[in-house]
Amino acid sequence: MSLTLIAAPISEPITLDDMKRHLRLLTPDHDDSLSQLLVAARHALEARAGLAFATQRWTLALDAERVARCPDVLLPLSPVKSVDSVTLIDHDGNRMSMADSEFSISAGTIGRVRFRNIPTAEIRPLGGIEIDFTAGYDSISLIPAELRHAVRLLTAHFFENRESASETRVFSIPRTIDTLVAPYRRVSI
Repeated sequence: MSLTLIAAPISEPITLDDMKRHLRLLTPDHDDSLSQLLVAARHALEARAGLAFATQRWTLALDAERVARCPDVLLPLSPVKSVDSVTLIDHDGNRMSMADSEFSISAGTIGRVRFRNIPTAEIRPLGGIEIDFTAGYDSISLIPAELRHAVRLLTAHFFENRESASETRVFSIPRTIDTLVAPYRRVSI
């Protein structure tokens, strides 16, 4: 199983101006690095919680045998807005769109694709099934305030601790941030 970003978000949950106000920065001296830290903080929190904050498109590649054994596939990011396509790849690398009648989709907080029939002998065993999907909140204003605040706090933490880890300093995410993200984290049972 592999996950590949197709289209990144067009905006971040926290604007550069908002972040500068939070840090009480008045000059543009740190704008470039602060913009990069905003993206890094969002990435870190999305990965930690299995979330997509702003709208983004992804491809999930699955092995044919895994889907044949367990035809109910949970998409790894939420909220899922849509499943855009399901593609089968044969042994020669030819791509075929899977008929809508061969799977069902459940989008929303947890996205799911349930396959009805997988022609495992006809498709390549590794990465032979690709699911293109769109995940994320419809607009920045719909991202829960706790998640936006977590991005703000983690960006500030990255900004204040820009040096590498050393013998006296070890990187860790502050507990406050984990507490803010915890209600939205996907839990496996």
